[in-house]
Amino acid sequence: MENFFLFDDGTHMERKGRHLSYDAGRTQAKILLRALLSFVEESEESKDCKADWQAGTELWVTHSTLEGLAELTKSYNSSLEPEAIRNALNCLISLKIIKDKRGQTNAKTRTNSKVWLFALKFPSIDKEKNLNWLFKQDGEWDKCREAQKNNSAKVPKTPKEKSQGVDWQEICGAMLEKHKRLTTNELLFADDEMKFELEAIHVPLALVERNKPKKCSEDISAEQGSRLYEPSYEEKQRFEHQAFLEQIIRDGVGKTQGHRIALIGEPGAGKTTQLQTIAFWILNNNLGLPIWISLADLQGKSVENYLLQDWLKNALEVVRVKEEQENAFADLFKNNRVWLLLDAADEMSSLQPLTEISQQLTGWVKNARVVLTCRVNVWEANAGALEKFETYRLLNFEYPQQVQEFIRRWFHNKDADKGERLSQELDKAERQRIQDLVKNPLRLALLCSTWQGSDKGLPETKAGLYQQFVEEFYKWKEKRFPTTEQQQEELNAALGRLAKRAIDQETSRFRLRHKFVREELGDPKQQDSLFWLALKLGWLNEVGLAAESATKEKVYAFYHPTFEEYFAALAVDDWHEFLNHVPDNPALGVYRIFAPQWKEVILLWLGREDMGREKKEEFIQALVEFDDGLCKLYWFQAYFLAANGIAEFRDCSRADEIVAQIVQWAFGCFDSTKQGWQSFFPLDKKARTIIRDTDRSKVVIELIKLLHLCQDKEIRRQLADKNRNKFDEIILGRVALTLLDFSPDNFEACKVLKELINNSDDYFVPPFWLNKLQFNEQIEAIRQHVFWDSRPIEILSEALEEENHSSREEIIDLIYSLKNIEDSNPQKVETMLRLEKIVTGNPEAIPPIIEVIKQSLRSNEDSDRYLLFKALEYVRRIGSGNPELISILILIINNHAYHENYAIKEHAISALTAIGIGNENVFKFIINLIDNDGLVGFVSPVACLGIILRDNLFSLAVAKLSCYLLDSVCQNNRAFYFDCYWTLYHCAENMTYPAFYQAWHQQDKVKDGE
Repeated sequence: MENFFLFDDGTHMERKGRHLSYDAGRTQAKILLRALLSFVEESEESKDCKADWQAGTELWVTHSTLEGLAELTKSYNSSLEPEAIRNALNCLISLKIIKDKRGQTNAKTRTNSKVWLFALKFPSIDKEKNLNWLFKQDGEWDKCREAQKNNSAKVPKTPKEKSQGVDWQEICGAMLEKHKRLTTNELLFADDEMKFELEAIHVPLALVERNKPKKCSEDISAEQGSRLYEPSYEEKQRFEHQAFLEQIIRDGVGKTQGHRIALIGEPGAGKTTQLQTIAFWILNNNLGLPIWISLADLQGKSVENYLLQDWLKNALEVVRVKEEQENAFADLFKNNRVWLLLDAADEMSSLQPLTEISQQLTGWVKNARVVLTCRVNVWEANAGALEKFETYRLLNFEYPQQVQEFIRRWFHNKDADKGERLSQELDKAERQRIQDLVKNPLRLALLCSTWQGSDKGLPETKAGLYQQFVEEFYKWKEKRFPTTEQQQEELNAALGRLAKRAIDQETSRFRLRHKFVREELGDPKQQDSLFWLALKLGWLNEVGLAAESATKEKVYAFYHPTFEEYFAALAVDDWHEFLNHVPDNPALGVYRIFAPQWKEVILLWLGREDMGREKKEEFIQALVEFDDGLCKLYWFQAYFLAANGIAEFRDCSRADEIVAQIVQWAFGCFDSTKQGWQSFFPLDKKARTIIRDTDRSKVVIELIKLLHLCQDKEIRRQLADKNRNKFDEIILGRVALTLLDFSPDNFEACKVLKELINNSDDYFVPPFWLNKLQFNEQIEAIRQHVFWDSRPIEILSEALEEENHSSREEIIDLIYSLKNIEDSNPQKVETMLRLEKIVTGNPEAIPPIIEVIKQSLRSNEDSDRYLLFKALEYVRRIGSGNPELISILILIINNHAYHENYAIKEHAISALTAIGIGNENVFKFIINLIDNDGLVGFVSPVACLGIILRDNLFSLAVAKLSCYLLDSVCQNNRAFYFDCYWTLYHCAENMTYPAFYQAWHQQDKVKDGE
């Protein structure tokens, strides 16, 4: 029962994963490659297979299927079945003999795909020479297999990890069982009559890796401000559940080699259940020792203190942990035996939870592998804090395939006809809103559960779905715990008051101490008290003891945070509880609209059927017309919330106006006065996120209008004349692709994309790729271009997978070898990639880097100047905070000897920005640059300031930069003005409105002599 959202991999439900057979794979690969080499040698034609030589001796297979390759082997006197082909290809990919190219064209085709694209670098084009090179004894296959085994040996496995007489594996298993959080099924299947075999409803759940994309290369106007600190992510690759466990967790594929992983998702996406699955999978496969920490339980403690003072004491079941036991425990970390499973960063009491986590992964704790879960909105708000984490997003279900499959399996053993009626009702055209709503796993489970026990119709909003569930839940409990309507109303109201107070807490919002609950619900020992009733019914559940309490006070939680938010929404009668603006003294006002933890509550409130339309209209109007008195820095945030809100309040009179504005911000508009396209960077990225969470039907209407505008021949001509780099096609492609996402069969969007494909040249998208892809794959290739491709990062991460440990002398020798290698020599790229791997996050690389910088500064040789540039580039990868490096970089920037050589200063300030995050000395230095120079070469210090800001530095930056947002500054130096504006916007996203307002007016107080 505990793994309700454990979604399986593969098409066969009994299948738990695909295991590679390397012995059979060797024979299969030899047959396959002999057939492919013969096929290319004879220049054969086939609709199922396209392959040719590229770049000399690199064999590219640009289109193939397992069935087509199986037929190909038959044509050359051998025969392999499709599954044998799959095993051969996966073995070759795993051994890194061939490069899997599916992710470069279509993010959706890599896992369980029908189409296979790959490349293999041979020593020649001679078939027999190539096969001998690969498959002879001690040939390339054997070398790669041996290297793989050696690499696997580095993965710490703990068959029976014991120290100090403690079986750590057994203890970690017991602690995992003990610390399992309450999952959805315990409420959904509270009664025996509702239980059934959960294996029957497993549906694949995809995780998506998101990387920072390559930035746009066209000219940027002053209004666009700084791009440097704007967090942005693009989908790179999708994984099915089992593939993720095997490739990322077990094999350590990716830029962090599985050491730093963040799982982000919307409420109810199954983050905690996914983390539980990972924890037990690690344990059961002997990959290490999984230690679970619900981050809400830290209660202000550091991770290190919590591990020693709470986790270890509970695990060993002792009153006091001995020093030798603590040391043995720390040694497990130092020896890379431990996986830390950090659940629900969004439930921490900190205003900047990710920054706090980043600061705590130090000392012996830093050696642990870390998997962390977090809600998307909290992750995006603090994205830079854990930039070294590789980010994977739990996706929603796809409609109709996965949603209908879930429904079918839910009702398979009980009332299948009822499940079919639900699918039919859901599939009606007017149900588009609820179709989108139930792509979320939790909400789909709630819908199935309520549909199973009721004949009510489908709700239109999230609030409606939760309302149905609450009503049905009381009916299900009627036999065991009968309650009157008055009791239900009183309990709902009390739970709402409790939830509202909890969400407002500075300490944990989802861990409620006994005394705190008792203040609202009475004494749980008194039968029929609201506290007693909430526990009996299951609305509240005991989840542990307060670690900081000497009396071991009990701690409770709602069974899922989303229901705590729903009850809080029920307790709000007046929208002024979300926003009560006091313009001249915000400290007296209420500004929950800017608090991330209140966003879901606000959306649920807007979806309440019992809340009057007039009140909702007033609230939306208050958001849209919010006058922050701070140059609209908070007005944008209020407007974005209004756009989210109309997805729940669809009848809003201003919905069309709001959606039109968001679409304009997302894609820009044609400025007839300037005869050019006006963009709204960096609002465009945020707006493109918002349009997916607002009224989708209205978004489609606006996108169609925009598509027609972009196709206007005169407008396209003017854009082509005024802008370079196929700017008109890029805009057209963005709009058409987004429209296709919202309306997959939209004829106009498909037509536009086909025209772009047919008219493609080497600049827009290389025809070499497009001509050999299916239409869906061609669309993905264009998507990567118009939304800025992330392939360079992917190539880099592949090149840097293997571990490297190098001495000080070797690092210096490698750097100095660069000036003796010609640019055209491939060895130069290999050396640079090796250096990047060595220095990234490695404090031991600091002394040799400093030595190279000092020696280069003393020399006037051009070759040494080149080494200085390279050393400064490597500084950015080392990590933050080294005082000596910071001092040297400041010296370089201040040195008048480099006054004419802006490139050196630009490299230096970029490096300083990378290692000076949160450093007050760096902050003061950059502020000084702003006051005096304004620019370092072509680098804006204001943009650099936005990157390094953390904690109290935000308010200091506001106090400093606010005086520059004047019309006179804008007229004299627009670029500087907008750099200041967007840096302040970044501050506004990380500060409460009253705190920002106070910092903004700090200069006024100074002028007044206060």
